[in-house]
Amino acid sequence: MSSSARLLPASSLRWTCDPAALGFSSTEELPAPDRVVGQDRAVASVRFAIDMAHPGYNLVAVGPDGVGRHSVVRQFLEAEAARRPAPPDLVYVHCFADSATPMALTLAPGQGPVLQKTAAALVDELQAALTAAFESEDYLDRRQYIHDQAEAARESIFEAVKEKAREQGLVVLRAPGGVVLAPLVDGEVVPSEQFETLDAETRARIDAAMAAIHDDVNEAVRKMPGLQKRAREMVAALDREVARAAIAPPFADARARHADPAVQAWLDAMAADVVENHEHFLPVSEDEGIDLAEALRGTADTDDDGWSSLRRYRVNVLVSHDPAGGAPVVQEDDPNLGNLLGRIEHVASFGALTTDFTRIRPGALHRASGGFLVLAARRLLTEPLAWQYLKQALRQGQLRIPPASDMGLSISTVSLQPGPFALDVKVVLVADRLLHYLLTETDPEVARLFKVVADFDEDMDRTADLDGMAALVGALARTHGLLPLDAAAVAAVLEHAARMASHQQRLSTHVEALSDLLREADHHARRAGHAPIGAADVHAALAAARYREGRVRDHSHRAILERTIRVPVEGAEVGEVTGLTVLTVGRSEFGLPVRISARVGAGDGEVIDIEDEVELGGPIHGKGVHILRGFLRGRFGAKRPLAFAATLTFEQSYSEVDGDSASMAEALCLLSALAGLPLRADVAVTGSMDQHGRAQAVGGVSDKIEGFFALCRARGLTGTQGVVLPATNVPHLMLDADVVEAVAAGRFHVWAVDHVDEALALLAGQPAGTEGPRGGWSRDSVNGRVARRLRALSRAGEAPSGEGARSRDEGER
Repeated sequence: MSSSARLLPASSLRWTCDPAALGFSSTEELPAPDRVVGQDRAVASVRFAIDMAHPGYNLVAVGPDGVGRHSVVRQFLEAEAARRPAPPDLVYVHCFADSATPMALTLAPGQGPVLQKTAAALVDELQAALTAAFESEDYLDRRQYIHDQAEAARESIFEAVKEKAREQGLVVLRAPGGVVLAPLVDGEVVPSEQFETLDAETRARIDAAMAAIHDDVNEAVRKMPGLQKRAREMVAALDREVARAAIAPPFADARARHADPAVQAWLDAMAADVVENHEHFLPVSEDEGIDLAEALRGTADTDDDGWSSLRRYRVNVLVSHDPAGGAPVVQEDDPNLGNLLGRIEHVASFGALTTDFTRIRPGALHRASGGFLVLAARRLLTEPLAWQYLKQALRQGQLRIPPASDMGLSISTVSLQPGPFALDVKVVLVADRLLHYLLTETDPEVARLFKVVADFDEDMDRTADLDGMAALVGALARTHGLLPLDAAAVAAVLEHAARMASHQQRLSTHVEALSDLLREADHHARRAGHAPIGAADVHAALAAARYREGRVRDHSHRAILERTIRVPVEGAEVGEVTGLTVLTVGRSEFGLPVRISARVGAGDGEVIDIEDEVELGGPIHGKGVHILRGFLRGRFGAKRPLAFAATLTFEQSYSEVDGDSASMAEALCLLSALAGLPLRADVAVTGSMDQHGRAQAVGGVSDKIEGFFALCRARGLTGTQGVVLPATNVPHLMLDADVVEAVAAGRFHVWAVDHVDEALALLAGQPAGTEGPRGGWSRDSVNGRVARRLRALSRAGEAPSGEGARSRDEGER
């Protein structure tokens, strides 16, 4: 390579926002943004999902935490929900044909509580009407008449039998089990214990008389139950007649208030049930208890006023909506199965769990039906069965309460199978990208049920909407009740947003982090007793946060300064280069210099990565080492095998190393070791490279440079120290002001390179060299020295006869 490393001017090391160019003096002058700043693609997806009424067009909002996924989605959902009509009320009522399958009714918005009140008032009216009817003189007289008629019939039959018995010298006595015949002797009833003391002739006469009348007595006894049954049937018919007449006016009023056909049908079934069970509405005597069978079914209880249970005539309003309130927007933060799809509560009764339809509770899908439901995907997927039931509900378009067995009730229970509701809901899952990718890969139903993806971006083009970003800063301050910011403070916030985005032309859209910065700057301004918030307050907030989170960083730097960890910043070493790494500890990220070394000897071209050998190297780092092997093989092994072996390591590194940002530094180490030339220790290197030696951009360059600068400043800036990075990384630089000032003063330097040879020439202080048409390298170049060393290693491995040796070294020109 003939080009050389380019020394960067201080102006290229960060983007600086001019407060005067913002066009305002305080955020109080700025209107609220009329759009979502920096999320045009995601907003288009959200709007599309909202507008699509077809099944399956549910939405997944993906992106990192803190970019406003929840708030933006809710903003659009709530705006759309306000324009939509309110959805129907959802209620459950008792199914009189099958108590185990409660009926699901959908009513006009706001009509659920109305029906509930109607049913409660109806029960009160029925109690009064039925009590009055069954305590009326007319009813009692008619009932007494039936009783008297039945008693007269019984007495007639009994008297006929008594007359026949008297003719035979017998008497008919009533007993608890029916009637018994007893003999008469001298007009006196003969007890059974005296019967055997009678003479034989008398006993024979009595036995004959009893035999003669036996059939008549049996016939009379046989007729008695029939008479009683007919009397009961007549009383029951009378009761039904009276009950129908008594309940007709209250039910007529109830029907007049509810024209819904489903409600009318339920009222008709309720009326028929009331007629058949009118006794439940009548006063209960004090000595009456709760029926055991009803108690075991969970349908019996006693209200405070002493009336028997009338629970089956209640109305269970699951969800009711204000008719003028629009569609619902529901966010369920704890999407377990019960909270999502509803549940049936049970109560302990006589050693079993019992329930009824009044104990059915709604889930988030019930509350969101007719509107929108927002769920956190990670929380949803950690809840057993919740994801499967949600997909089933969306597939079928029906909302069913899960069975008790899926709710974790394993003991004996009496449960229900409530009827389903039609489901009309738009579901929004909020997920990070990796989770969404994994879910889409492993579950094919995701693509069918969640057809729309709103991908929220981490950053935005600075030049496209700088004014919008400034307005967003002002809006965040107002939203959180903070002091206004002056233009210089907004400029400082925007510069930090560029630092967060790691790009001079882009701004971070991490609304949560920007809000935190504004809160902390507000804190500093209030403590200083001034307003508005100034740039100094923003810088103080950033410095304070860096200090609070910097314990590990400071400990690591101290270990280097104390030379516990060896990282030289002066002199030169053979086979050693100062590399730059980024460590992440919690929310803190910081750059840390590290010494990378290489050793070479005779071998077969193998480059051993010690980190990989001891399982401290990640896969991307391993890929970088393989690329380095390809670079060496392509440059020096095109005509003959490489005859060296080398080892590479991060010295005094005891944790996992990953990423390929050290591959250019590792290449410099190897070339230095092969050439036997020392490399400058006062220049650190970061950057990836391809197999042709071209420098490639890496991440965290600002943190890395600042980490090395902090070490150099602590040991004393010499004016020669600096960092080499790929030229493609220059737009990513957003260095701290103290680094920029040092570069401007010539006390620190930053070089950009396009090829590893440019870095090699800078660190070695000699030309890297150019490759000739026959593949050789210029003799005094670094690459020429490498070629000679490789030739020597190759000859050392040849036979003593030296066959194949040539008079001129192909590695030199």
